[in-house]
Amino acid sequence: MVTLTSTTTSKPRYISLECGLNELRADFTDGLDATTRAIWHAESEFCEPETLLQLINKHTGNDDNIDNLSITQKNRSLAFLIRDVTNQHVEVGNQVYKTLCKANKNKHYPSLNDVNFTVVSSPTSGRIDEVGPKGIGGHSWKTDTAFKEATKSWMVPGDLQMGPCILFGWMGIAKKVAIFDDPKTAVDFWTSQLLGVVDYGFDKDEKIMPGGIRHAIERTAKMVVKNKDRMRGVGLVGLLMVDQQLSYRQMQYAWATEGTGSYVTGPTEISPQDFARAGYTDCAALVPLAYQTAAELEPNGKAIFVATLFCSLHDLIYDMGSSNRISCASYCDAAGTFQTDLPQAFVVGTIDAMATKLLHGTVDREPLFGENAVFVACVWNIFNVRYRSWERLVKYTRLLARSKEAGAVTIIDRATKGLILVPEDPNADTGDGFEEALDPSNSSKLVSRSALTNIYALRNPKETLIRHGLTVPELCEQCLGPFQEAFFHENDTIQAIPALPQNVIDSDPVIISAAIRRGALWATSSVCCDSCACTIGFWTNSMSDRAVVALMQDEQRMSVRDWLLQNYAMGCVAFSPLRVISILTGFDVAVDIQFAEGVLSENDVDADC
Repeated sequence: MVTLTSTTTSKPRYISLECGLNELRADFTDGLDATTRAIWHAESEFCEPETLLQLINKHTGNDDNIDNLSITQKNRSLAFLIRDVTNQHVEVGNQVYKTLCKANKNKHYPSLNDVNFTVVSSPTSGRIDEVGPKGIGGHSWKTDTAFKEATKSWMVPGDLQMGPCILFGWMGIAKKVAIFDDPKTAVDFWTSQLLGVVDYGFDKDEKIMPGGIRHAIERTAKMVVKNKDRMRGVGLVGLLMVDQQLSYRQMQYAWATEGTGSYVTGPTEISPQDFARAGYTDCAALVPLAYQTAAELEPNGKAIFVATLFCSLHDLIYDMGSSNRISCASYCDAAGTFQTDLPQAFVVGTIDAMATKLLHGTVDREPLFGENAVFVACVWNIFNVRYRSWERLVKYTRLLARSKEAGAVTIIDRATKGLILVPEDPNADTGDGFEEALDPSNSSKLVSRSALTNIYALRNPKETLIRHGLTVPELCEQCLGPFQEAFFHENDTIQAIPALPQNVIDSDPVIISAAIRRGALWATSSVCCDSCACTIGFWTNSMSDRAVVALMQDEQRMSVRDWLLQNYAMGCVAFSPLRVISILTGFDVAVDIQFAEGVLSENDVDADC
């Protein structure tokens, strides 16, 4: 029998075979509950006796002897201790949460008083001043044979099926980090990673994921107990990620329900060092960190933060609408750096530098998880449908072009110039790297991306677009012909780092990405009418999965390096001739965007997007 003393009670706690498992007093503990129950019932030893004794001594102050305990008793002691310490931490966490201050909503861009924009549940046809809420990619993928074949080669767990745009985000960011010969190990790894989809509400609706996600949680908990290698860490991170995201979601619901707009947390409330870490740990896909070594954590952290900031620059409108306090883009806004496009310049400059390093490395080197994540984010941000990036680009650019305010001209000018900030120290830690993007003096260090990149001619796209099922939207008679000419244009280019392999430039995913960009950019022009511009904007959402599925298909035949460079090249279509993140964030912080009642409350997921 072992005595466990808890600070939450004045009486000592006892563990024995007859004792039941103690209750968890936290609100969101599905993953932890499943894990500790699996440990409680485990027949094999879960923890080395020396380690268990150290834990008991550390958390109870008792110097107990556990030599005479059976394996079952040791496992139950550990399960009980974990739950007891968790309850203590919950008490502390509740006190910390109550002390969190709300920063004031503030704008650092000149307000565009002649531009109106609203997020609504269902945009009115032809209204360029409306956009819908976040989505999860629709349902057309359920009958897509090309996608089904890709999921088989990617070893997607059979009970965790979802659309390509979401699936690619969670699996793609670690696809070249974890390559498995054993299908069962692959399924265990990807199940753990995909538990993070609770961040998108996949646990809430049977129509979105039949059977819910509970079975995957239980399966992962059992896997944790059976393994002693790094797969145990993989499972534990996946399970704890569920609890983290469910807890965050409840906070987010409360903030959204308040409906008081965007509270910006900035450098006056929390340091860049701390916020950078908070920012990337909010990522709901951190399982691969447990698969790589502790020594790789810091370089991984910096790269993951760059990817997180990159995503946040696309997602700012929705973070503002839901009063998100952990928005990296909002933090940059509070620091006043959007006035010079510094965060955008930092992100693109860093990605180019990382791509250059990757290009000159060995062809099949296992990348850091953070590296993999950054390059996949290049594709994810513009083709995940959830952010409606191309649709917003079309509508925002048209509205900015009509504005009489000087600030509108400035936003378009910065997006067209696309200046970048070349990292001073590629090996700087996460916080120091973030400070580069927040230091106003660095605006004098911005350089032309054109001077550091090459222009690559793309091949004729028509056959590729037809073969991959990209169709032309229904447009008016005046717009149809010019759109088709732009969409099937034979002499397009992309701008990227020098010496990219030709098989990357000529690949189908890059050709498709450039075609979607051409369609979106044509819709920003004055030649296109408002009604067709809206149609094309929505069309970019429906075509996005074509780019993603083509990339999934190519993954099997490409080297590690070339597949990641392929992701990078696809992302480059959004860096020039118009930098998408400059238009999106510039507009989001400059316009007093309205949110229709309930559109970003407890369900901002539109499954029918």
